[in-house]
Amino acid sequence: MSQAAALATKPTIEPLADGIYFDLDEYEYRRDGALGSSDHKKLLGNPCDYWYESPMNPNKPAERDTPAKERGKAMHALIFYGQEQFDATYMRGPDHTDDMTPAEKGALTKAANAQAAKSGKEVLPAEAYDRIIIASAMITKNPKLATAFSDGIPEVSIFWTRDGVRRKARLDYLKPRGVGDLKSITNSRELPFPAACRNAIANYHYEIQAALYLEARGMVPEFFKNGKVYLAPQSQNHYDVLAKCAETKLYAFQWVFFQADKAPITWSRILSPANPICEIARREIDEAAENYQSFMEHFGPDQMWLLLDQPEELDMSEMPGWWGRS
Repeated sequence: MSQAAALATKPTIEPLADGIYFDLDEYEYRRDGALGSSDHKKLLGNPCDYWYESPMNPNKPAERDTPAKERGKAMHALIFYGQEQFDATYMRGPDHTDDMTPAEKGALTKAANAQAAKSGKEVLPAEAYDRIIIASAMITKNPKLATAFSDGIPEVSIFWTRDGVRRKARLDYLKPRGVGDLKSITNSRELPFPAACRNAIANYHYEIQAALYLEARGMVPEFFKNGKVYLAPQSQNHYDVLAKCAETKLYAFQWVFFQADKAPITWSRILSPANPICEIARREIDEAAENYQSFMEHFGPDQMWLLLDQPEELDMSEMPGWWGRS
C-alpha cells in the first residue's frame, strides 16, 4: 500500500502539500504523516516502534514535553529570535534556597506561575533560565560560531516526496550556505565534550538527520522556482534569503552542540553532502524507507506492526561481542 493510500484512510490528518513552509506550527508539522528524521531512525531500528508512535495508531501515546524539551524550545527562542521575543515568552522562576521549607518553595513557585499566567508567559526554573542565558552567550559571542544562527531564517519546514514516500524536515536555521542545527546533550560519563558529541552522533544516528536535512535543502531551488512556498512571512529579508538559497549550489549542514549539564560549553562540526558519513546516512535512510514500505504492504496502516521472526535456537554469534568475557 502506498503512503498516499494509507493517509487517505485517515481523513482527520490532511497531508500538507510538498513545498517550503514558514511559521508552520510545530504541532501541525509533527502530526503530518510524512517521515521525518526521527521516523527514519525508528524505521531503521524498529519499525514496530514507528507505527506505535505514529498518527496511524489510534491509541498513540500522548506526547508530553519533558523539561529537557522545554529548555530546548527556550534556547531556540533566545538564539533564533532574540532577547526581545525570549523575554516576551519566558520569565525566570524564583530562587529556592536550601534553608527554605517545601511549603515556602511551593508558595514562591505558585506566585510566579500566577504572575506568568497574567502576562501570558511561561516560567522557567531559575537554574534552567540562567543556564540558557549563559549558553546563548557562549554561542553568540564565540567568534567561531557567532554567525551560525544569523542572517538566515529560523524553523523552516520542508515537505517532499521521493520514491513514493513523503518526507519532511524542520530546519533549525536555513542560510544560503548551510543548515544550522542547535542540539543539547548531557555528558553523564564526564567525557571530553567533543568525544561526548561524537558518541551522541553515533548512538542516536544524528547522521540521518544531517543527510535528510541536506536532501530537504536540495529541494529549495525547485520549490522556490515553482512557487511552492507556503505560510510565507511578510519579511522581505526572508524572501531574499530564500532566493539566495535557491541560487547557491554549495552548502553544508552544521551541528552546534551545547552541554546541558555542567559547564554550558559548545562544540561544532560540519557535514557537506559529499562527506562519506552522509553516504552512509543516505543508505540508512533508504533502508528505513524500504522497511516502511515493506511493513506497510504487509500490515497496512490500521493493523499493529509486528515482528514475525520464526523462533529459533539462540546462537552464540547473536550475542553482543562483550558477552561471556570475564
